[in-house]
Amino acid sequence: AERARALLPEGSKIYPLGSDAEHGDAFRQIENNARDVRGLASLEFLWEQVLVPLARSMRSEVEAVLERVRPDLVVVDQQAFAGAFAARRLGLSWATLCTTSAALVDPLADLPQVRAWVHGQLAMLEREADLPASAITIAHTPWSAIATTGACVRGCTRATPRKKTPSCAIAK
Repeated sequence: AERARALLPEGSKIYPLGSDAEHGDAFRQIENNARDVRGLASLEFLWEQVLVPLARSMRSEVEAVLERVRPDLVVVDQQAFAGAFAARRLGLSWATLCTTSAALVDPLADLPQVRAWVHGQLAMLEREADLPASAITIAHTPWSAIATTGACVRGCTRATPRKKTPSCAIAK
């Protein structure tokens, strides 16, 4: 939370979920388990050991915060499905923040069985959240997806050369 606070305007409110000790232990365990995972097994590991448990553990707390705050727009990390599901349950507009422009296309289009498995993981989480099945992927929300794609998003300085490529891509 402290790293995020340093990047936000003064007076911004952060709603931490869980404790730092909890998160640190979980991240260390994931890091240890991930060391020898390669290829498509790494995608399965990511979903089964990281993304699905993260969505399950965050959903009720995120939904409670969103219910209390009722923001005009929820900006959701592409891998934090709990935010998208909570926004959907509460009828709030949401946009996805993607860390790469690869999320703006279908990276699994040429792997239909893998794509179906990933969609099955999302469908399972939707059922658990008492949401109707949706053809919407996390990166392709009904509102928009924002991809942070350039060096200036990380913080430009006068010494940082400006590239001619955009630092932010917005898909609608």
